[in-house]
Amino acid sequence: MFFRATAPPVLQIRFCNATGGNLELIGEAGSLQLAPGMYSGWKGVAHAYPEVSVRGRVDGRYYETVFDDYVGAVPLDSGRHTYSVMLDDTGSRASLHAVLSSEGLCSRRAAE
Repeated sequence: MFFRATAPPVLQIRFCNATGGNLELIGEAGSLQLAPGMYSGWKGVAHAYPEVSVRGRVDGRYYETVFDDYVGAVPLDSGRHTYSVMLDDTGSRASLHAVLSSEGLCSRRAAE
């Protein structure tokens, strides 16, 4: 009997800059620059969760939101997922938030 080898399922994520300003996301492997309304390219990852920590600058001002409690969190299924990064400056302390959305809130695509 003949069996065909298949590739493992792929998990890809991207970011959408919905902050209204120029966004620089800062990660362990470097930074990512996104103009207002722009998507990043797709990036393959080993695992991702609906809630994520976000560190970065919007128009030069630094923001950080750390999500550190993944107990009981369910990893995302394989496929493509978009995090829309938004600036919440309504409270006493402004912060960045990455919200998982099906398509994102942006209109401009990055070159892939």
